[in-house]
Amino acid sequence: MVAYRDDDNNGRYSRGDAVLGDTCSKYLLYANGSGTKLYWVGSPKTLKVKHGWNGYDAQKGGDPYQASVYTDYDLYRSGNCP
Repeated sequence: MVAYRDDDNNGRYSRGDAVLGDTCSKYLLYANGSGTKLYWVGSPKTLKVKHGWNGYDAQKGGDPYQASVYTDYDLYRSGNCP
């Protein structure tokens, strides 16, 4: 997941936007329903998700998961990926 400031006001992440945080291989995915859906997690991948927020670590793989706290999804970490 990448948090950014839309400096050019184009409604999407693009060159020149300030990166405020980067969680490297970790993604928060929102699903409007449960089932198998296509997500961008470094590359396009079909994942089995549950309705609501799902955490996914592309480095570890496996299935997305739901939790009340998503550990290590730190939006303040910028450019410090292991």
